[in-house]
Amino acid sequence: MSIITTTHHIKVAQDYKKNGGVIEDTNISLEIDTLRVYPASVKLAILYMTADKGFFGDLESFYDFTNDFLMRDINIMEFVRKHNMRINKQASFWDIMKYALAGEKPVENIPPFSRCPRCNALVWEKTERAYDKTEKELEPENEAYYRRCLEAYSADPRPLYCKICGQRFKMSSTSLMYKGEAMQTGISHTLKLMSSAQPTFEEVMK
Repeated sequence: MSIITTTHHIKVAQDYKKNGGVIEDTNISLEIDTLRVYPASVKLAILYMTADKGFFGDLESFYDFTNDFLMRDINIMEFVRKHNMRINKQASFWDIMKYALAGEKPVENIPPFSRCPRCNALVWEKTERAYDKTEKELEPENEAYYRRCLEAYSADPRPLYCKICGQRFKMSSTSLMYKGEAMQTGISHTLKLMSSAQPTFEEVMK
C-alpha cells in the first residue's frame, strides 16, 4: 500500500488555565502517497522544518496553520509566504522554499541501515527508533528490529524520499544511490543476507 501517515509534534504555547486545565494535542499528521514525489516530499519538508524550528504563540495561530497546511489543493508558495514566520522565523521565504525543494541526495550507510542525509532517520525503520538510535546502540538480541529493516528493504528497496523529512533520494537506473564507493561492498552483503532465511545479528553487522 502506497498511502502512509507521518506525524510530527509542533511546539505551541498553551494557557493551561484558560483552556480549562486541558492541554490540546498539537501533532500534525500528514497522509502521503509514497509513489508520488510531489506534493508529498515538499509538504513533509515544510512540516519537518516547522516541527524542528517553528513555534506558535497560541492555539489560534496553530489551527490557522494546520487548516491551510492540510488543504488538498494547497498552493505551496502562497502557504509559505503566509506562514513564513511560523515555519521558521530565522529563515526567509526563499530559504524555506530551497529547503522544501532541495535536490536529490544519495543516502548514508549501507542498506538496510541506510539513513536520510538530511534528518538522519533510518530509511527502512518505521518506529521512533528511526530517529535516535545508532546500530551500535541497538541491543544485539533484538532480532525483530533487524528483521523489520530487512523486510522493509526487501519490500521497497527504492523509496523516492524520506518519510520523515521529505528529502528526495538520488537514484541510478536500477537502485538508490549510496554515499561513497565503498557502499557497493555493503550492498552486495545486504543482498546476500536477504537470501538467508534467518540472518543473525552478527551476520547483519559484518
